[in-house]
Amino acid sequence: MKSEIVSQEKNTLVIKAVVDAETFSKTVSNAVRELSNKVNIKGFRKGHVPRKTLEMFLGKGAIYDEAVEKLLPKLMGDIIQEYDLTLMEDPKVKLGQVQDGSALEVEFTFSLRPEVKFPELSSVTAKRPVFKVTDEMVEEEIRRILEANATHEPVTEDRPITSEDVVEVLYSSWILDGEDLGEKLEDSQVSKIELFNPSIRTDIVDALVGKSVGDDVSVDIQVDPAYNNPKVAGKMVRYAMSVRGILKVVVPELTDQMAEKVSQGECKTAEELRSAIREAMEKSFERRAQEAVRESALEELCAACQVDIPEDMLQRERDHMLVHEKQRVTQQLKKEWDQYLKEMETDEAAFAAKMEERAREIIKRELVLWTLADREGIDVSPEDLDGEIRKMSMSVGVDESKFRSFLASNRQRLDEMVSSIRKRKTMDWLVSAVKVENFDTDAKADA
Repeated sequence: MKSEIVSQEKNTLVIKAVVDAETFSKTVSNAVRELSNKVNIKGFRKGHVPRKTLEMFLGKGAIYDEAVEKLLPKLMGDIIQEYDLTLMEDPKVKLGQVQDGSALEVEFTFSLRPEVKFPELSSVTAKRPVFKVTDEMVEEEIRRILEANATHEPVTEDRPITSEDVVEVLYSSWILDGEDLGEKLEDSQVSKIELFNPSIRTDIVDALVGKSVGDDVSVDIQVDPAYNNPKVAGKMVRYAMSVRGILKVVVPELTDQMAEKVSQGECKTAEELRSAIREAMEKSFERRAQEAVRESALEELCAACQVDIPEDMLQRERDHMLVHEKQRVTQQLKKEWDQYLKEMETDEAAFAAKMEERAREIIKRELVLWTLADREGIDVSPEDLDGEIRKMSMSVGVDESKFRSFLASNRQRLDEMVSSIRKRKTMDWLVSAVKVENFDTDAKADA
């Protein structure tokens, strides 16, 4: 094989390769043998179908296609190795005239990874937050745990409903047709309404506060046009409620018995529960700090790196992000794209410009990260992969052998896992190579 560079513009490289006639003829002959073993033609045993018969049944084009398909991977691999290329995607291939007995010309258009100019890593400074677990934070977590284990007890005194109560109601609902009742949605349903819950609409809270057991209440609710049930979206719904009872929330005290209950037997005393909560918080904050310093290191490195991102690469990423965003709006938010842009107080051009900036940041991060990994020889070892498989199979509760079988049949998922491990190892290496400065932060405010 002979090859030569035809042209190069920024990260686009065009190389022409010529496969000599003898090599191509041998490849065609091998393709004929393989096809002879594959096809079923009446009157011939597999592997004994003459070439002329194959050409008559399949056509010469099919034979040449088979030969080229076998030839291209090695040809491309040899060129990548010879010119030491790092690709962003699979190359475009243009074939010359394909004819047995003649040389084959193949033109490859490669999209190369843009060059990344790195600073001295010792000049990069990453910020690492230091979170402190306070007694107040521990007690706040205990309060949440106790509230989650609260009970509802009937209010025995004769008094009106307050906004701190839980109200038990018997209700029915209808879609309103003007001033008249339309389709009935629910009939004689019992529900407990926590009036202090922020998710309860103020219309309902206002209608119930001040009422007493036995009172009847009617409230009309305007349903959001974006509500996921098209039957009621944008319509007025009337709720007719009868107050059946008033309940109060009783939060238990933290006793040794309660500590054992909420910890599922792991803590025998209230003090053991406090210690366990503090330890869990400290571990959680340490994970957050590690993630924060990794992100800071990469962010600071990207800011200091110089990368000339090709326009076509930027536009492809931007267009991909726009398509994804439009799908999210129409499928998840159930909105028309024009309506969404209007609500966001923007237009197509401005939104596309915003997506382009995000695309530029994403591409630069990826280029910096993977170029650094290549430069420092950071790879994924079999031990790394085994450990990740073991950890993931345990986290999803799947037998490890079954999880391995799944990965073996799902190459894309396996590649994603390897990429994720390599990314994590590269970011860990980066943190060890740059300066790290600690700074105190309010963990509660930062949550």
